[in-house]
Amino acid sequence: MSVKVFLELVEIKAKTASVLPALLGLCLSYYYFHSVNWSLMALFFVAMLLFNMAVDMLDNYHDYTHAVDTADYQQNTNIIGREKLNPRLVFWLLVSFVLVAALLGLYLVSQVGWPLLAMGVFCFAVGIAYSSGPFPLSGLPVGEFFSGFTMGFMITLISVYLNAYQHFVWDPFSLLVIFVVALPDELWISNLLLANNICDQQ
Repeated sequence: MSVKVFLELVEIKAKTASVLPALLGLCLSYYYFHSVNWSLMALFFVAMLLFNMAVDMLDNYHDYTHAVDTADYQQNTNIIGREKLNPRLVFWLLVSFVLVAALLGLYLVSQVGWPLLAMGVFCFAVGIAYSSGPFPLSGLPVGEFFSGFTMGFMITLISVYLNAYQHFVWDPFSLLVIFVVALPDELWISNLLLANNICDQQ
């Protein structure tokens, strides 16, 4: 598998949808809570990027294995068929990315506490459910809401918490501040996924 094919498989061009909320949370933590933790943020960035790539690989894998149009879409459009990739290789690659991301996440939990575990489990659940199972979220009317909320708000919240966990207060006002700051990202990501799903239906 070439680097070019791998980057297309993980849809690297769409990674700004997770990178920007993380950077937004970092800036918000610095400005509002006057706190930055570079080491924890670096580990979170790696874990987040790995899981995001795994979710996009899962999306391509699910589309390939469940394709109705096996002659055209599966073999000529989907990257797995078009580039003659081994589906088992793609599957185990995405599983390894998820496992490494989970291990990094558990280490971060050991450093900052159980709230990160709750937020991480929620994000993992939404990410996996978005492209898998009998009723993937991407095919339901709530798909854009979950993706926008999870990537736009939850990634920003996790980023803020990791940088300011020593004195972060779980009160409605702090959460409202983070939600309002992250709202443009939430709406942008929701619209991005909506446009992608509309294109898939064409």
